[in-house]
Amino acid sequence: MKTEIFYYTEEQKSTALKLKHLLRTHMYPLLQPTMNDIAAYIGDASAEIGWRYVKLLQASIPPEKGIQVTLKSVSLLGYSSYIQVYYPFVYGSREFQTEAKKNFFPALAVRDRMVLVPKGLAELLEYPGEILAPFYPLGMGGVEEIDFNDESALDGALKRISEILHKEVFRELRAYATYRSFDKIDFAKLAEELDTEEGFIRHLCETMATENTSYRELTCELDQSNIQADRWTKVTLIIHNNSQVQLSNILVDIRGPAKILPTKIQTTIPPNSTQRVSVSLMPIEVGDFPLELIFVLPEDKAFTYWLPVHYAWLHCDHVISA
Repeated sequence: MKTEIFYYTEEQKSTALKLKHLLRTHMYPLLQPTMNDIAAYIGDASAEIGWRYVKLLQASIPPEKGIQVTLKSVSLLGYSSYIQVYYPFVYGSREFQTEAKKNFFPALAVRDRMVLVPKGLAELLEYPGEILAPFYPLGMGGVEEIDFNDESALDGALKRISEILHKEVFRELRAYATYRSFDKIDFAKLAEELDTEEGFIRHLCETMATENTSYRELTCELDQSNIQADRWTKVTLIIHNNSQVQLSNILVDIRGPAKILPTKIQTTIPPNSTQRVSVSLMPIEVGDFPLELIFVLPEDKAFTYWLPVHYAWLHCDHVISA
């Protein structure tokens, strides 16, 4: 997953490394953020990474604020750059070089969106009497200002950012899975389409499936457990929804050494209620074995592998001829 940390001084480098650790703690254990040392780049590389930062910062400022952030270069005694903030409504600008430039860092961008900047940057970008609060709040798609030296505040900010990101990708996962069958979720392709790693997708699926308590409050049984092999028998699947949530159009995936009709089983179970569904079974083996049942809402099909599995035991004998 594209995650970028920008820093400018050696002191900020230690903060950037701490940020990297917290991202792995709260967002994804195997995350590999790009570490961008602004001061370490020279020439074209410096311009490229500088423009990357400036574009991310500019995108986080609502257009109606009228602030234009650009990168300017100076090459008299070797290459150097500075940040210019232009205010078209007063035809004026401010320049931030060397010492002043460090007030723009550290900064964190996730999935091509700036999310974390130093405390005080908004005030630095304001134009007296004209512009106040140049950033939207984090929860509205903006950024959060943070004192990077306040470990408690930094930890809390990373938790909030991770929660927002997880929910964002979770919605995209659900939309993707809604139109695909159980066995056609290609996680490698899905990760590519969402511009992230397959490992992160699987980590998120497992996390979200675990946190959805509605599935854990489902129980089920068959109304009969002794049936004959190699012949169709009508049975009733009894499903108890002990949660406070209605499970609409929930799919029932039944697996085991038996043929099952209908091939698609779908029902709606109101909260705190029991639903009975008729199915026809033809065991193809004799003996004692369990059927595995997985309940999944259409929008959660991507998480099927991580959802709870329920078991209904059968005892099957051969048909006895007269």
